[in-house]
Amino acid sequence: NICETLKIDINDDLVQNINQILNTYKKNKTIDLINMILYLNDYYFLRFKQGSFATIEKNNEKRMFIANNINKYLMYNINQNSLINVINNKLTDE
Repeated sequence: NICETLKIDINDDLVQNINQILNTYKKNKTIDLINMILYLNDYYFLRFKQGSFATIEKNNEKRMFIANNINKYLMYNINQNSLINVINNKLTDE
């Protein structure tokens, strides 16, 4: 189990979890780790599903932004720190 191996709690900070998984991904290039990031992304925003339509729409935009940037990380070999900073900025952007 990826969570047990990497000591990841799915209720912890999303950016911290993504960073920890990417550190492991750099070493062994296992696609299951990327799938885990996408799962954590979906799970994180599912917790905030309740609320007004505008809030749901804004959270969905952030969720898709993170998924798209993970894809860019894989396709274009973007720097991990740049990716983490972009994700962190998007999540803290109100």
